[in-house]
Amino acid sequence: MPLLDSGNAYKKLLIPFSFLLMLLVAYIINANSFLDAWKGRAFYLFFLWLFSLESILGDGGDKQQKTNSGSEWARVVIGVFLLLIPTVYLMETYMFGLNNTVMDFGKFLGVGQGFREGDFKTWLITTSFPYSVEYLITAVSLILATYLLLGFKGLKQFSVSLFLLGAMGAFYMVDTFMPYGEATSLQALVPYTASSAAYILQQTGHVVQMVVLQQDGGVQMLVNGAPFLVYWPCAGVHSLFIYTFVILLFLKGSPMSLVGKAITLTIGAIGTFFVNVLRIVSIIQIYVSSGFEAGDYFHNYYGELYFLVWIVVFLFVLILVQRFLIRKKS
Repeated sequence: MPLLDSGNAYKKLLIPFSFLLMLLVAYIINANSFLDAWKGRAFYLFFLWLFSLESILGDGGDKQQKTNSGSEWARVVIGVFLLLIPTVYLMETYMFGLNNTVMDFGKFLGVGQGFREGDFKTWLITTSFPYSVEYLITAVSLILATYLLLGFKGLKQFSVSLFLLGAMGAFYMVDTFMPYGEATSLQALVPYTASSAAYILQQTGHVVQMVVLQQDGGVQMLVNGAPFLVYWPCAGVHSLFIYTFVILLFLKGSPMSLVGKAITLTIGAIGTFFVNVLRIVSIIQIYVSSGFEAGDYFHNYYGELYFLVWIVVFLFVLILVQRFLIRKKS
């Protein structure tokens, strides 16, 4: 069995290749979905980048053990089957009518309850819920497949990228069932982010009034008389959670001292906070200066890229620092 003796290299390649196949199918179905950073497929590209980074930095996968060849091949076959589930799900959903079943299931679970019939309720059922389900199915499939193909060491090596995928699915689902700040436990940071954005807007010549909504903890901002509502997805609370866990996982094997890790975590958290503030300021500036259509387009397609660019740059700097420390020690 020469293929089995070649180690885990081919197994590691199965994961990104199967994911690329899913992305190809998704692109054929709806190319514009990759422009949507929130409730879209832009985070899939970020996952692929992180997975590639972890693959380069680590040696992933348990060392080859003397196992029964039949058992080994069974794990590979089941692993490949799991890897293909997201692709098959997409094809079934958009080509063979499964999407209607998914939307009906969302209605049955209560998606959109409490909202009047209209564009937003329709969006929750037809877009928000299906994307949430898709992300969760993809994450679970990849986690199980990684375990079968690469063992616990593989899960450890790719913990950052796999966590990101699952976390985005979870946040999407929470916002689907509890939109507009109904998830009050996630609202605590919103007033601080909004007030920081209001301060910057005031310094640039805008007249800003801000009111914290007592019923759900959201913030209403009046900028030059134009109303804006800020809730936890707008304030980037999910990005702060994702940043924290991604960096903790990333630093777990770092040669940095404990103090160095604490300083790194703090600097990154402050940076993430101000990136979210800058995103709110940019969105409001565009709404005010260029009108609703331009502001809405920027909000839906480009706003979330602020965090993605920040976390990519920050991780890249951390990699350079770690390599410097390793060379210094050796």
